[in-house]
Amino acid sequence: MALIDNVEEALETSPYLDACWKYDSAPSPTYTSYTKYAKVGTDFSMILESGDYFYFGHCNKMELLMFILTTAGSYGALTWEFSSNGSWVTIVPEENCDFTLSGPERFVRVPNWTPMCFSGTAPHTATPPDTSYRYWLRVSAASQVTAAVIHQIECNPICRYTNPTRVYELLQLTGGDFTATSTPTREQVKQFIRRAESRIDFESRKSWKYNLVKYEEHEFSRFGIRLNNFPIKKLLKLEIWSGNDWENYTIASRTDEAFSIDSLGNIYFSRFFILPARLAMSGAFWRWGYGEFSFPVRFTYIYGRDIDTDYQGGMVSNIATKLAAIDVALSSDYTVILSSGVEHVRVQDKIEKWERECDENIERLQSFMCI
Repeated sequence: MALIDNVEEALETSPYLDACWKYDSAPSPTYTSYTKYAKVGTDFSMILESGDYFYFGHCNKMELLMFILTTAGSYGALTWEFSSNGSWVTIVPEENCDFTLSGPERFVRVPNWTPMCFSGTAPHTATPPDTSYRYWLRVSAASQVTAAVIHQIECNPICRYTNPTRVYELLQLTGGDFTATSTPTREQVKQFIRRAESRIDFESRKSWKYNLVKYEEHEFSRFGIRLNNFPIKKLLKLEIWSGNDWENYTIASRTDEAFSIDSLGNIYFSRFFILPARLAMSGAFWRWGYGEFSFPVRFTYIYGRDIDTDYQGGMVSNIATKLAAIDVALSSDYTVILSSGVEHVRVQDKIEKWERECDENIERLQSFMCI
C-alpha cells in the first residue's frame, strides 16, 4: 500500500475508522483496540472514567462520526480534541450526541488538523497497537455514571467518492502524486473533490455518504409518512407536538410507537395518536385532518447510500474524479506536464469531453419522489 505524506492513501475514502483505541490510565496505562468491533458491528463498552480516553483515527480528515448505540450512556462533561502538529487542540462538535442516544458528532471547522503517529511515550507512556500516521480525534469525560455500549462506528471522510490519487491518474500527470508540497497540494485537490461531491448530491437528489437531517416536519398521517430523503441509515428521533412542547416517542421495531422501512424512507405508526386541536374555520376539532396543528410531527435521522455497494457507485466515483480533474486542470498550468503531442487529445478537448460526460451522467442519476 502506498503512503502519501505518511498516510495510507488507499484508505482515504473508507467510511470506517482505521483505528478505534481506548487508553486506560489505571491500574496500569494500556491501550485496547476496538477497531474491528467498531467496523463490523460488535458491542463494546465505552468506559470513560477520569483519566481515560477514546481515540478515533482515520487516514483522512473526518466530517462526521456516527455512533450506533446498544445501550445509552451517562457521562459528565465531554471534551473533544484533535491532533495538530503533535499536540491536542480542544474542539466543540457542531452536533453532539453525548452518547445518550445513537447519533453523530460533526466536525466541520477544524483548523490545522494534521496527522500524527503514537509512540511509547506520546501521547501516553504506554505501547500503542501500531505507530501509523492518522488524523486523530479523542474524547474524555469529567465523570462516568453509565458506560455507553457502542455497536458500530462509521464516519464521513472529507472525500468519500474519490481521492486525489485517482484524479492524478486520470490526468496522467508525471512525478508521483499530489502531496503536501505539490501544485496544487493534496489538500487543495480534496477541496475540489468536496465541491464535486456537493454538486453530484444536489443535482442528483441522492447522496452516497451519510447526512444528518434535523427536525424535518411533516403532517401526521395514520397511513404512514415518507421522509424527504432515503435510504435511512438511522432514525434518531421522532417528536410530536403536544400543544405546548415537542414530545419524544420510541422508535425501532414494530413493538415501539413507530418503525421505519429504511430502504424507502417510510415511517409507520404502531399505535393510535390523537393530536392536539387548534381552532379551525368552524370551531375546534380533533378528527383526522381537521383542527390539528400544521406539521405536528418531526424527525431527526441520518440517510445516505453506501458508494462501495450501491449499483450506481462506480458511476458516482467516475463523475467525482472527472469533476475534480477539471478543477485541477483549470486552476493550474499543466500544459507542459500533461500528456500531449500529435497522438494525444488536447487538454482543452479532454476538459470539454469530461464536462459533457459528467453532465449526462449526473442527469442519469437524478431521482424524483412521487407522493
